[in-house]
Amino acid sequence: MCLERGRGPFLPFSQMGIALRRQSLVSAQIWDCLRRATYFTRFLQSGNNVVPPTGTALLDSPPDNISGNSDNLSSKAVVRPKAMASYEDVRIFIKDVAKKHKIPEKRLLKLFQNVFFDASVIELIERPAEKVSWTSYEKSLLSKERIDNGKKYLKTYDKYLKAAEARYGVPAELLAAIVGVESYYGTVKFRRNAITSLGTLAFEYPRRSQFFKRELENLLVYATVNSLDPLTIMGSYAGAVGIPQFMPGNITLYGVDGDNDNKIDIVTSHPDAIFSIANYIKAHGWNTGGETVDFVELGEGLTEEDFSLNPCGNSHKTVEELKKKGVKFASDYDNAAMGLLSRLDDENETYKYVVFFKNSCPIHKYNSSLKYTAAIARLAKILKGG
Repeated sequence: MCLERGRGPFLPFSQMGIALRRQSLVSAQIWDCLRRATYFTRFLQSGNNVVPPTGTALLDSPPDNISGNSDNLSSKAVVRPKAMASYEDVRIFIKDVAKKHKIPEKRLLKLFQNVFFDASVIELIERPAEKVSWTSYEKSLLSKERIDNGKKYLKTYDKYLKAAEARYGVPAELLAAIVGVESYYGTVKFRRNAITSLGTLAFEYPRRSQFFKRELENLLVYATVNSLDPLTIMGSYAGAVGIPQFMPGNITLYGVDGDNDNKIDIVTSHPDAIFSIANYIKAHGWNTGGETVDFVELGEGLTEEDFSLNPCGNSHKTVEELKKKGVKFASDYDNAAMGLLSRLDDENETYKYVVFFKNSCPIHKYNSSLKYTAAIARLAKILKGG
């Protein structure tokens, strides 16, 4: 079992399945864990008021050469067969949304006549995660191909990356790294319609139905306000959308019109995606010029209480204090800088040791896998030339 788990209105719909090829049992297991090792599973099990993150683990296509058979499911889930608009509970939802947001009810009814429940979405949400080592995770997310494409991305979108950095203080290379992991620099072709995934989870997944109804509502409002056809908004099986893999609620909160075309389109507009990510990271506590992550070696004198699995926790110590406990940093830092000692599960029941500085918290909020936080920071450093 994975030790870390997951990780934001309108106009016509075609339901599309996914057939990911399975190259090997090992690669399938690794991809399945990468996809699911985020905050998302944890917040499914929590209360209805949890604000969702964005998250890589919600992708429907694997990064690099890792492939899986995640959608070749012998589905045990049973969902209603007719179009969603055929059912009273959906029509009540439509009526409420139409009244609340002044969207024509007939338009919504017509839309949902073309949306059908998808049993595989339930299967994917319920599927347990597998354990993946840091070595395997790093090999995939920090591949030479991803790094090379990241450098190209920095050049291609230099104007917008620098503009977003100037506005929010979030480094261009960190923004590129997040785009590179979330959607492989915008090249991943998500095969699921977000309205199908969210509709299925809203009405066929009782454990989190209220949360997904809100996200479905957010999707409809987002599409309407930005003159987008919701049937063309593709995303993950959990409803995460576009280049940055935002849940619809996060688009509402943090979406930015980066190219000044009077709409927010994180599905096809890289400027909008870049500015939206920067806004999210800044809003979650990014400190311009601060440190993120360093891989360290340990000395004597450390106890279990010196470690934490939450980069956003309150047990940070100064670099000077950590050095006195025998922590050996790979780089030089101000002795007053605050860091939190942690560890990443690696192969053969070993660990990689890291210090998460304060600026790792916004990355961790984006996707609460410790490995994700460390990988994004490392990829950003590589893209910067470090």
